[in-house]
Amino acid sequence: MDQIDLQILRSALAELGGDINANLKDPQALGKVQITRFLLAHLLGRQGAAQEYRSIEEEVAALQSAEKAEQQILAIKAVVQDGALVLTAERLTPYIRSKLNNPNIEVTALQSSLGGYSKETYILTLSGAAHLDNKMVLRLDQVGGPVEAQAADEFDVIRLMFERGVPVPEPLWADHQPPFGGTCMVMRLVPGKTAYDVTGIQIGSDGKDAALALARVLVQIHQTPIGALKLPPALTSAPLADHVSRMIKFYDNLWQRRRVGKSPTLTAAFAWLHANVPANAAPSLVHGDASLRNLMVHNGKASAMLDWELWHIGDHNEDLAYCRNDVEQFLTWDAFMGEYRQSGGPAFDERAGEYYRMFSALRNAVFAEGCLHSFVNAPSPEPKFAYGALAGGRKLICAIASQLAKLQ
Repeated sequence: MDQIDLQILRSALAELGGDINANLKDPQALGKVQITRFLLAHLLGRQGAAQEYRSIEEEVAALQSAEKAEQQILAIKAVVQDGALVLTAERLTPYIRSKLNNPNIEVTALQSSLGGYSKETYILTLSGAAHLDNKMVLRLDQVGGPVEAQAADEFDVIRLMFERGVPVPEPLWADHQPPFGGTCMVMRLVPGKTAYDVTGIQIGSDGKDAALALARVLVQIHQTPIGALKLPPALTSAPLADHVSRMIKFYDNLWQRRRVGKSPTLTAAFAWLHANVPANAAPSLVHGDASLRNLMVHNGKASAMLDWELWHIGDHNEDLAYCRNDVEQFLTWDAFMGEYRQSGGPAFDERAGEYYRMFSALRNAVFAEGCLHSFVNAPSPEPKFAYGALAGGRKLICAIASQLAKLQ
C-alpha cells in the first residue's frame, strides 16, 4: 500500500466510525459501511496480487509481514460479509409455483445464509406449501467462486444418499437453466444446527454428540458401493492410486489456470503430493468437506450432511484426516475412531492421514488463490473474495510451508 491508499483508507474508516453504531437500515449509513469494506478489500487485494517470490522462506516471510502491517495500520478485525442479495421473494415466486405446480404458493421471505464463497444458499419461507412446512433451501452457483462444480451437480449424489438412509436434506429438484442464471438445487429444510458456523465460532450446544454423529455418518458414506454412483465403469473400476493422482492433477491444473502470482510453497507441495500418492486403501465415496461445519445435529443425532460439491471417489482416510482438527476440539481421536470402527468403518492409516492433511491445506489454498483471481479480474469484484483469499490463503500457505519443512 502506498501513502495515498492509506490516507484514503484512514479517511474512510474515520467516517465509518461515526456510523458504526448507527441504524444500518438507513441507506446512507449502510452505503458507507459497504463502500468502506469494499475499499478495504480492494486495497488488500491489490497488495496480495501478482507477487513473484523466489523461495518458500521469502513467500512465508512476506505473507506474515503483510498481515502484521495491515493489522497495525487498520487496528480493526476484518469480517466476512455476505454477497449482495440478487434475488427477491417476488422474483422467485413464479419459479417456485411452476416447479411445484401450485399457483397459490407465495415466497414470503428470502434469507441468505452466512458464507457463500463457492455457492450461495438461501432459506425460502413460503405460504401455501404446508407439505414442505412452508420452508425450502435454494442453493445457487456463486459467480467467480473458487469451486467450479455447479450446484446442480450435487443433486444425484445427494439423492443417492437420501435413498440409502444417509442423513441429508431431501433434494427436490435440480435445474441447469433457472431463470436467474447458473444452476441451482432445491431441498427441504432440515431441523438442527452445526457445531460450528463457517467462521469457526462454536454455536452448537454439544460438540461431543456432533463429533460422534459425524463418525457414524462417515461410515455410511464410505460404505456406499462405488457402482451405485452410476459412473463409467473405467472410473469405478480404477485403483485408488489412479483416483488420487487424477485429483492432484485436477487441482494442480486449477491452480495454474487461476493463480495470480507464483508460489514456491504451492509448487513444492504439488510436487510432493504427485510423488507420494497413497495406494493401500480400497476406493470409496468421499465427501470431500467432512467437517463439523457441514454436519447438522438435532436432538443429539445427525440430521443432515451438507455441501456435497467436493464429493469424489477416493480414499476414506481423506475425510478422516480432514475432520480430525474439528473432532479433537470435543473428544479424543481414539474415541472418535472407536465410534467409527464400531459402526463398521475401516482402519485409519496415519501415514495416509499426513498426506491428506497436506492435500486439504493445498486444495483450500488453491481455492483461496481462485478467490483472489476472481476479485482481481472480475468487472464487479466481490469484497469477500479478497478477504477470504488473503485472510485464509496466507495461513494455509504458511501451514503448508511448515509441513514441507518437517518432511526434509
